[in-house]
Amino acid sequence: TIVSTGPGTEGLLLDVSSDAPGDAWAVGLTSLANGSSLSPLITRWNGTAWSEVTLPASALAKLGQGGLLSGVSAASPKNVWAFAETGVWLHYDGATWTSGQLAKPGPAGQVLTSATLALSKSDVWAFGARVRSTGIHAYAAHFDGVKWTATSVPGTGFIVGSSAVRAGDIWAVEGSALLEPGTGRGALIHWSGGRWPSVSLP
Repeated sequence: TIVSTGPGTEGLLLDVSSDAPGDAWAVGLTSLANGSSLSPLITRWNGTAWSEVTLPASALAKLGQGGLLSGVSAASPKNVWAFAETGVWLHYDGATWTSGQLAKPGPAGQVLTSATLALSKSDVWAFGARVRSTGIHAYAAHFDGVKWTATSVPGTGFIVGSSAVRAGDIWAVEGSALLEPGTGRGALIHWSGGRWPSVSLP
């Protein structure tokens, strides 16, 4: 069944997450009514229809003009996380939106995010890549309810998707380097025993 995202909503949807039959979220990018610029897009499913979510000015300012939301994950209606490709995060607690950034560009390189996974209020993951002058390196960061901490991850491609059996059993997939098409072949990594080892593919 093809479901409309609502009248007047046109854009590119990149990710979707559902925490209940009557609560789902989708994110991406849309153009303003006059077509003059781009804007981040968040839509929410209430069990019957999709409607566009209005972000506060503080969150829009953090995302910047043309902010592309590349990932969303909802653990519950009161714990929803969305990420822009620039590493800016948005969090919805059921009443208000807050925002922040994983890491600012610096000597360690720029962090780009492409996926997120929320398991609970104290267990959230963000995935993507760190771009350095020496190349692209897979990136993962974990939120423990207080702060974000980068975690060592093998690989030289963007982490583009993830799925969890439970908190200590998570799978993620690395695509080939998106900024350098044709390089790398992709890989699987598995969170187990407190680390991310690579998994051999046939």
